[in-house]
Amino acid sequence: MINIFLNREDTTPILNRLLILSSLPLKGVETNFAPDSSGFRTSQFNQYGVEKYGTKKVHRWVKAHILTGTKTNIIASARITEGNANDSPYFEPMVEEAHENGFNIEEIEADKAYCSRANYDLADEIGATAYIPFRLNATGKPRGSRVWNKMYHYFMMNKEEFMEHYHKRSNVETTFMMVKTKFGIS
Repeated sequence: MINIFLNREDTTPILNRLLILSSLPLKGVETNFAPDSSGFRTSQFNQYGVEKYGTKKVHRWVKAHILTGTKTNIIASARITEGNANDSPYFEPMVEEAHENGFNIEEIEADKAYCSRANYDLADEIGATAYIPFRLNATGKPRGSRVWNKMYHYFMMNKEEFMEHYHKRSNVETTFMMVKTKFGIS
């Protein structure tokens, strides 16, 4: 009854520790990381339940936030949240966890959901360069973030070069595809 074990709350720290331990052998290889999230359906009512009991087909979703290496697809950090949780707040704890576990993070490629001064500043604090595209309404106003201003102008003046770095993040999509394929999730 592996599902019962995996769904227990006290199992989460154990699984998280195993995930981290499995990533550590690659800390000398992996220097580029990409955070992202994906939804996972946790339950559903089958057609029998709909016909017999008149229940509606309702799915409960959870979201897996991961920080994955863009070269090896190793998952260096993960968080599980409610299905409607925003992505940006999980950037800091996942990046810090990977950094504290010995990963030399040189680049972080993330989508616009992670675009914030705080995330750019955190990457800079640990010696990494973040490549997070700016939203249409973003300005180069630093508001206390030197790196925000620098990367905004780099993005605007060297979009093609910026996007070459950014497109490494597509590997996080591959990581999610591999996880979902492994567990038979469509």
